[in-house]
Amino acid sequence: MNIYTKTQWFLVTISLYFVAVSPAVVTPPTAHCRKSARPDSCSPLIIGHRGASGYVPEHTLGSYALAITVGADYVEPDIVITKDRQLIVLEDFTLDEIKSLRAKERIPENRPGNARLDGAFQVPTFQEVIDLVKSLQVSQRRVIGLYPEIKHSTYFKRLGLPMEKLVVDTLHKNGYVGSKAAVFIQSFEINNLKELKNMTDLRLLQLLDSPEALGQYATAVAPDKSYIIPRDGEGRLLSPTSFVRDAHDAGLKVHPYTFRRENVFLPLEFRSGDASAAAIGDMAGEIKAFLETGIDGLFTDQADVAVRLRGPCL
Repeated sequence: MNIYTKTQWFLVTISLYFVAVSPAVVTPPTAHCRKSARPDSCSPLIIGHRGASGYVPEHTLGSYALAITVGADYVEPDIVITKDRQLIVLEDFTLDEIKSLRAKERIPENRPGNARLDGAFQVPTFQEVIDLVKSLQVSQRRVIGLYPEIKHSTYFKRLGLPMEKLVVDTLHKNGYVGSKAAVFIQSFEINNLKELKNMTDLRLLQLLDSPEALGQYATAVAPDKSYIIPRDGEGRLLSPTSFVRDAHDAGLKVHPYTFRRENVFLPLEFRSGDASAAAIGDMAGEIKAFLETGIDGLFTDQADVAVRLRGPCL
């Protein structure tokens, strides 16, 4: 790791976890902050993909806490619904069944260090993530955004478990109202975003379609990185496409996903000499190439690397 040893990351993460799960005074989204009512003055926006999932198992309170602490502007929870109609970040079943489980590293072959935390964290509810964000806003003295993704909307509707209204009601209840709130709701599906457009003025993001059609109901688009800079057969970056320009012409912000520092995920020219998939390469170099295309934000598993590259946003 670039700054901390694995032991230091472990201690920081565990400390943040106990802060996250202990009772705390929850404040409105705009309180005690030294910056504007939302973090969108930052450029590019740095979105902690499933928290700080490059260091801690994804979708855990420890992962979100670490992403916030290293400077992420937004954190991204994936939202699903249990069969007893509770919004959670990860799986389905009932909430009691979920709470009996513990999170594990999804790709231990690439992130063996994360596996040391297997079993340490419960699966959080959406409300628990919101409470964590609000609590850490006080100590961080800045607004931290939420970037929830509604997962498998059509599937859950077929089960009689639509979650769109629950997501909107939960956000509104917690003070996230209107287009200036520090929230993007995202989905790979189209119909549920169109439904959401009639439920809320919160900003909506499509995970991906043609920019022209998206501009009718979304405010931003999150494409796979290859839509912006494709790779050749050996994995090297090619010339940028017109995607960012086309999206901007349609009035859309562009937040590509997902930047990861392990060799297995990087373009060939940014990999380290160590041939192993888990070896750490030059993610900052890859991000620089994408910043030159004019992107407005990015999803990353290692927000600290992106924050160091961009600098603090105060």
